Amino acid sequence: GGRAVASLFRDLQVYVPYRLLLLQSLSREHFPSSSEWRAFGERQLAAFGAGLLAAVASAPADTSWPVAVDVDQRRELRREEVEALLQAISLDEVLPNLGSAAEGAAAALQLALRRLNTLAWNVYSRLGTVWQNVPSPEATLPFMYPASVGLYQPLVDSLFEGGEGGDGRPVEAEVARLLESGALAAARATLGISLHQHELCVLQRAFHGWLAAAQLPDETPLKEALARRASDAASA
Repeated sequence: GGRAVASLFRDLQVYVPYRLLLLQSLSREHFPSSSEWRAFGERQLAAFGAGLLAAVASAPADTSWPVAVDVDQRRELRREEVEALLQAISLDEVLPNLGSAAEGAAAALQLALRRLNTLAWNVYSRLGTVWQNVPSPEATLPFMYPASVGLYQPLVDSLFEGGEGGDGRPVEAEVARLLESGALAAARATLGISLHQHELCVLQRAFHGWLAAAQLPDETPLKEALARRASDAASA
């Protein structure tokens, strides 16, 4: 029944994006043999597919799904059409190229995985609409720790103005500004970043800025130092 499907989705939903992320991030070179790589890929694809099917089945039967079926084409699909699209991409595009040594297989695999990724996020986006007034844990898509920090760190970096090329404020003042800033509060909530993790991201960026400055002569602008090093290398 619907309650059982919702329970299944709650158990599987954390695996949906990250199983696919594993397939996108790893390759044949990370495994002792092609057969092990293919077996690994099939397991991730099975977990991803089961989670996505459970997500679709957890919504009301008459729910339509706005899915990008091509580069510039979007359609409202019924449940059975979403399931057929998932099956077609998995069986016809992913599996034939998984572990294949044929020329172009790796690129074709990545293209198919990107299509699955787009399909997954289209589904989750519609689920957010379906459940917008219901405090349902099944509608929550958490980011795992490595992925959340990987997405959050560049946001911190973009707000950091200390060090070379900044406005001249001491690094200590810049760190204090970012630690007290509420500019990234919404991003922290979305990605599940704790205040402690936020502080670590700020301090990491400050450390990198300090290290870069420490490797240059005192009071030497970065541009001049790089130009001098380039000149020294050319005359060596």
